This record gives sequence, C-alpha cells and structure tokens, in this order.
Amino acid sequence: MNWSRKLIIIVLGISIFLAVSGLDARAEWNGIVPNITTKSQVLSMLGEPSLDSGIVLIYDGQKSPTDTRGAALFFVNDIVVMVRVIPGKRLTTKWVSTTFGTPKIVYVKNPELEEHIYNSESGKVVVIFTKRNKQPIRIDYL
Repeated sequence: MNWSRKLIIIVLGISIFLAVSGLDARAEWNGIVPNITTKSQVLSMLGEPSLDSGIVLIYDGQKSPTDTRGAALFFVNDIVVMVRVIPGKRLTTKWVSTTFGTPKIVYVKNPELEEHIYNSESGKVVVIFTKRNKQPIRIDYL
C-alpha cells in the first residue's frame, strides 16, 4: 500500500472516530456555537437585542429570530455559554428526535414538565416538554 493511500485511510479513520465519539459535536443554533461564538459575532448575526444586560442578550417581540417567540443568549467573558430558544411554531416530538436523537436522561422535576437531555451529533441540548401533550416548549443549547 502506498503512502498516500495509508494517509487517506488514517485521516478517514480519525474523522469517523471523532464523529462517532462525539468529540467534535457541538450544540449549534443558527450558526451560534456555545463556548466558541463571541458576543460581537452574535450581534453581527442577530443584530441589536431587545435587552443587553452585559451577561445576557434577549431577543423578543419584533427582534425575535425567525421561527422563535424569543431567544436568550448567556455569556461568560463575552463568549456564549448557552442559547435558550422559545420555539415560535409548534414543534413535534418527531422533529426533536430526528434533530437530536434519543435523550440520554429524562428528568421530571415539575409534575407538568419533562426535561430531556440529548448528547447527540448536535451536542448537548436540553428540551423541556409539557407532560400532558409532549409539546416542546423550550430548547437550551449548551
């Protein structure tokens, strides 16, 4: 086997390992990646927020991002650490499972709500469902 073929096999093997192991997985929402995206990048992507506390940017009302009722982005040292999205349209459990896979953990702290934690190719994501009709009402990208 020649050297270039060995190199291709090694690179392909490493890529598959990283994809399967989740080491390169990130929770990403509209191009915003927690622990990577900066506040200035968010402002250039989403524009001026409805509220800027210095630690949290809130986009609601007319400034809500497309397909949301609102979004909050939390920062530490001007780096996004979490994106909280309130969906603007009715999401289904099928959409959630297709997008994030099978939840690794399900918490029931509140008798009305369930918290599903996903650690899939999209990264770590927490989805809050209503227990009665399994309606996703909030998505946190970590």
